[in-house]
Amino acid sequence: MPSIAVLPIFGAVGGAIAGYLIKNIAPAAKGSGVSQIMGFLRHKKVPMNLKVGLVKLISGIIAIGSGFPLGPEVHRFRWEDQLLGKWPNGSKLLQPSEE
Repeated sequence: MPSIAVLPIFGAVGGAIAGYLIKNIAPAAKGSGVSQIMGFLRHKKVPMNLKVGLVKLISGIIAIGSGFPLGPEVHRFRWEDQLLGKWPNGSKLLQPSEE
């Protein structure tokens, strides 16, 4: 197998396993969990039990381990990308090429 195919295959297998767990074992585990927390804080019934919690935990670990971004790290990397071009003293880290 060519080395360039290893990471995409690893991500696809991890995503398929996480998706299978959520779809077939605990469908209530889908989503980020923010809506469940907001419902809980508003004293609404939230579909959370041990099975849902374990599936959410295990599938999240598998997905993150496979390279899927879950949660706020997606947004964090966007602002880090904006800051990446500068050192703390304000000088440019990556200078645009002058042609």
